[in-house]
Amino acid sequence: MTRAKSKKTMKNRVTREGKMLGGYVPTPIVHAIEVWIDRDPERDVSKFIRQAAREKLQRDGIPFTETTHHPEAA
Repeated sequence: MTRAKSKKTMKNRVTREGKMLGGYVPTPIVHAIEVWIDRDPERDVSKFIRQAAREKLQRDGIPFTETTHHPEAA
């Protein structure tokens, strides 16, 4: 695939809170996601997954908050 050339590298010293998710996605959906990504240089697969998950949870009425509370920071 030609997408490997434009692949972004991860930033050093970036801390993440959460869980890495993965799963099988049919090829036609992958191609559609790639079209979505190509429409804006700030987009990537992770942003697509997060945005899709937010929209689905909100549509199904499942409450969530993205902020995490760190007691040691208080």
